[in-house]
Amino acid sequence: MFSFERIWTEMFRSNPPSPEDEAEESIKQLNINASVFIIRFNKHYQSMLESVQSCGRMSERVKQYRYTLKACVGLSLLLGVLTIVVAVAVALDQGTFAIEIMSVFAIGFPFVVILMLWEERQKSMTIARSSIEDFRRKVSLLNPKLEKVKRVCEELRRSSWSVLGGTERVNIMRLEQSVLEVFVLTEGLSMSVSPDSVTQVYEEYRKTLSELDKMKVQLNYYTGTAIILASECQ
Repeated sequence: MFSFERIWTEMFRSNPPSPEDEAEESIKQLNINASVFIIRFNKHYQSMLESVQSCGRMSERVKQYRYTLKACVGLSLLLGVLTIVVAVAVALDQGTFAIEIMSVFAIGFPFVVILMLWEERQKSMTIARSSIEDFRRKVSLLNPKLEKVKRVCEELRRSSWSVLGGTERVNIMRLEQSVLEVFVLTEGLSMSVSPDSVTQVYEEYRKTLSELDKMKVQLNYYTGTAIILASECQ
C-alpha cells in the first residue's frame, strides 16, 4: 500500500549508529547523570548529615529518659518504704502531718518527674520524625538520577558490551551493582519512628548516607575520566 510517510522515512533515514557511536552516547549520558547526582548530593549533604545527627541525638535522649525513669521508680519505692518506717516510728497523734507530707511527696514527686519525661520524650520523637522526613525528601531528589545511571549501565551492558575495554566492563558491572544496593537501602528506609525503634532508625539512616557518599566517590570516576573503548586499546 502506498504510503507517503513511509517513502519520506526511507529517503531521509540515516545509517543506523554503530556500536561505538551508541557506546559514546551512553557514556555521555552516564557522565551527565553522574555529574548531576554529585552536584545534588553535595548540595544536600550537610542537611542530610544534620538530619542523621539529629536522629542520633534523639536516640541518646530516649536512652537517658529510660535510665531516669528507672531511677525515679527506684526513688519512689525508697520514699514509700521511708514513709512506712516513719509511720510506725512516730506516734499517730504527733506525726500525722509529717506522715502526710512524706506520703504526698513519695507519690507526687515521681508522678511529676514521669510526666516531664513523657513530655520531653514526645518532643524528641517529633524532632526525630521531622529529621527522617527531611532525609527522605532529599533522597527522593537523588534517586531519579541514580535510576538513569542504572539504565545507562544496562544499555552499555546489553548493546555496547563488545566495544568496552575489559577494565571498563568490570567497572560498569560494579557501578550497576552499587546503584542497585543503594536502591535497596533507600527503598527500605523506615517511614516512622518510635521510642523503641529510634536507635535502629538512626543506624539505618546513617548507613544510607554513608553508602550515598561512597556512591558519589564511585561516580566521580565517570565525570573526570572517559570510559575506554576496546577500539582505542588496539
